[in-house]
Amino acid sequence: MKTLGRDLERPASSAQGWFRTALAGPGSTLTEAFACAESAGVRIPHIRHVARDLFGFRLDLRENEGEGFFNLVRVRDDMFITLGQYAYRDARSELAGGDGLVQFCFNLAGDMRLEIPGEPRIRLHEPSVLVYVHPHGVSIQQWTPACAGERIISLNLPLQSLTQLLGSGGEIPQALRRLLDSADARSAAALSFPLSPQLFALAKGMLDIRITDSLALLHVESMAMQLLCVAFRTMHEGFERGGRAGSPRQMARLHQARKVIESELSAPPSIDELARRVGMCATLLKRGFREEFGESVAEMSRRLRMEHSLELLKESHSIALIARAVGYRHQSTFSSTFLAHFGASPRQIRRRRGQ
Repeated sequence: MKTLGRDLERPASSAQGWFRTALAGPGSTLTEAFACAESAGVRIPHIRHVARDLFGFRLDLRENEGEGFFNLVRVRDDMFITLGQYAYRDARSELAGGDGLVQFCFNLAGDMRLEIPGEPRIRLHEPSVLVYVHPHGVSIQQWTPACAGERIISLNLPLQSLTQLLGSGGEIPQALRRLLDSADARSAAALSFPLSPQLFALAKGMLDIRITDSLALLHVESMAMQLLCVAFRTMHEGFERGGRAGSPRQMARLHQARKVIESELSAPPSIDELARRVGMCATLLKRGFREEFGESVAEMSRRLRMEHSLELLKESHSIALIARAVGYRHQSTFSSTFLAHFGASPRQIRRRRGQ
């Protein structure tokens, strides 16, 4: 199993609490937070689909906290869904209590950090899927730096619901089976893999749902099932079939191509130029690159340039200069790409940071 582990320093000081803390207090579990929201009733505007036993509500960040919101949906007792699009003004952390759920976390953007007992520290700062088991009584520390611009979906299922969904036969991906077997009562277990273009598109569509009525709750439920099914299929194909194909020489050339992309952000090479420089045909480069890294050459180049531009925005450079530094001749093209990637414009990010 591959993790996104990195030995990261936690921010020196961070405001405490996300939606769990706001709803049920520090150290609370996800199911406790939902239970408190439902018992609050009148105080928290909510929507129900009685026949399907669906419950949903939106929790907005206060103005002094930052910008954005959480949409939260309960699908009977089978699944607890959180849809987050938010940027806290200051570094933020939360201690999440364990309630035995298996979490599928689909990260589109942002910089989420987690401390899962028994695993290396995990950082979600690129499109990826993180799957982990959160045992009863085991707390996980989560935090995000200021103005990170999180766009993230979490699908949380009791183990019984997950096994009923997948069946008892060969439908359970072996990587997931090993993950579930390795978790115990004292520590969590995790695995991760890149967010494929299909998963990215599904997750983005799910985040865009406006939960205004009971039909929207049905839409969220159906999209969650789609997302899980594609994730299961990805795990089957990526882990069971090896996912990565090619000779050692070909793999070395693919990794050489990645290094070129990472080092030439201001003047990214075209596919044909990149293929020529690493000694591959363009068709093989495109196919092998996606198989190896989970995203296309263009997608990785764009993501890396956007992440670099986000760092440059912390300094006093003009937006036009930043655009040129990440390979965009026109500021308007850079700004529209930045907005599509992070959900906020460069100027909005600077305003959030008080620049």
